[in-house]
This record gives sequence, structure tokens and C-alpha cells, in this order.
Amino acid sequence: MKKILLGPVKLVPTIPFPQVNQGAPIFAKKDGRLAGMLVQEDGRWILRIGGSFGAYGYYTSLRAVIETGEREGYEFFQDIE
Repeated sequence: MKKILLGPVKLVPTIPFPQVNQGAPIFAKKDGRLAGMLVQEDGRWILRIGGSFGAYGYYTSLRAVIETGEREGYEFFQDIE
């Protein structure tokens, strides 16, 4: 998996935000542990942390949901080539 960055690329491997595949799974980690994943429901984004539980959402843009997550201590990753 590669970490998704909204700002300048500093770590390797990373994905600049414009290259994020919105159709592929985006995973969230908190404190180094897998916490959930971002999902799109009815055109809005939410961080699902298990079952029907969401940590936060519903945002109209992927960027907004990632920005909120970073403020809450989450890191986001995607497994793409």
C-alpha cells in the first residue's frame, strides 16, 4: 500500500492526491493500525470503521473527507501500482 498525501510528496512510497483512484479501496490507519476504509455512499464519502459504524462523514468530496481524517489523526493508504 502507498500512503495518500494531500500536500507535497515527502515519503516513499506515496501517491499525490490527483493520482488517487477513487474506484479502488482507500484504507485508513490510526496509531499505525488499520482502522477502517473510506467508502462512497449515495455520492458522499464517509470513513467506515466497522460494520455500520462511521468515524465521520458524509462529505461531497474525497479531498474533504481525507482532510478531516488527517486532522483526527488518520493516515490514508491505497494499494495501486
